[in-house]
Amino acid sequence: MSKALWLAAALFPSERNYEMHANCSGFPSEAPKVGNPEATKAREEWIDVLRGLAILMLLVLHRNTLPGIRTYLNSFLMPLFFAISGYLFHPERHPKVLPFIGSRAVRLLLPYVFFSLLSIPYEIWYAWRMEVPWDKTWLADMLD
Repeated sequence: MSKALWLAAALFPSERNYEMHANCSGFPSEAPKVGNPEATKAREEWIDVLRGLAILMLLVLHRNTLPGIRTYLNSFLMPLFFAISGYLFHPERHPKVLPFIGSRAVRLLLPYVFFSLLSIPYEIWYAWRMEVPWDKTWLADMLD
């Protein structure tokens, strides 16, 4: 089995993937215990549909310039994401809250800071090229 198929089987466990692991050479006869098949079967489809709809509404929000639609979507979309996250959070998996928050903060803030710093030269170039006054840029707002 190729590395890509093995990686996909490891990341997205299913009964079929377990059979693939068990029947291929180079792997142990017992399939690796990746994920919990019972939890995968018990997955609630309505929450996946709700997440998908929320993501689609977020795309509409970011692409739409009609003020009525923007106001309407802004009124409930972010609280909807927070409610979904709260519903899907399992405190028994993370009994200690601070290490969980710390690991998530590092995982989310490091790319944010990296790409923010990476965008500073572009912001300066764009403001210079478009002859935007310095005080009208987001970088000037951030440094104030």
